[in-house]
Amino acid sequence: MSKDCSSINDAVSNAVKISASKLSPWQKLDAMKSFFFPSLNFAMRTAQFPKGDWLKVQQSTTKEIKDVLSLPTNASVSYLHGDRFKGGCGVPEATRDSDFYLVDTAFKLLTSTDEKVVVKALGQLVKTVRHRLQREPSNGDLASFLSGSMEGKFRETTNAVQNTWTLARMAARRQNLTWTFSEDQPSISFDGTTVTGSDRKKLLKSLHQAAKVSHIEKLLSMRSQGKAMECVAAHPASSHFITNGKFTRFADWRFVHSARLNLLPVNGQSSGLTHQPEMSSVWGTK
Repeated sequence: MSKDCSSINDAVSNAVKISASKLSPWQKLDAMKSFFFPSLNFAMRTAQFPKGDWLKVQQSTTKEIKDVLSLPTNASVSYLHGDRFKGGCGVPEATRDSDFYLVDTAFKLLTSTDEKVVVKALGQLVKTVRHRLQREPSNGDLASFLSGSMEGKFRETTNAVQNTWTLARMAARRQNLTWTFSEDQPSISFDGTTVTGSDRKKLLKSLHQAAKVSHIEKLLSMRSQGKAMECVAAHPASSHFITNGKFTRFADWRFVHSARLNLLPVNGQSSGLTHQPEMSSVWGTK
């Protein structure tokens, strides 16, 4: 597997190589979570590739992971990305993660323990918003800008250049994150959670956890695929085998994930085809 991703095709190739390897399926899943996705973090944080490229990675990894889990194409992706302790597989999501890292980078700069870094970062943010509004921005303006607001002057103007703050703005808008500033101190709110500067190291973990919980809630709300998952999500022990395959045979692995999502092709299940009378293989009669 290539160590660096000089192009997005390298990342896609790495995912395919893991999926096609001779590892056991649970080892492939673990390799994707432990090695493949972490290798993309720096490229995400430094915005080396545009959003469309991360979508390409997401589509490719989704296909490969469904193959590893022996799932059909119509299986919900929420099962892949949902919280492992609630029955999901806990696989990172490239499209969301690429946004989370951009927001986290901006937040870390503005809440740094080094006062010089904070002053310089805040100065660059103020300069960017001032250019957008054509006036000196207030704390409310900074919060609206980073939250992706398109009201008032923000609707009428555009950013002249792309930088850390414009990227964080677009990412926050896509992920419905709300920034607030109080005496030049930022905080970010999402899904009923607010992260302040004193908890700056918890932001990324909180964003990931909120995304995983959101996927599980979406999965449980599905009438068919969420039916059995209600029981699975009741206790972490139901998913003990996903990380290490302990007490699990290969034959079990090939059907258990489809069974959880009520996607097994069982006898008597309607296929949508018109029923045809059976013919005798010997006499050719009905």
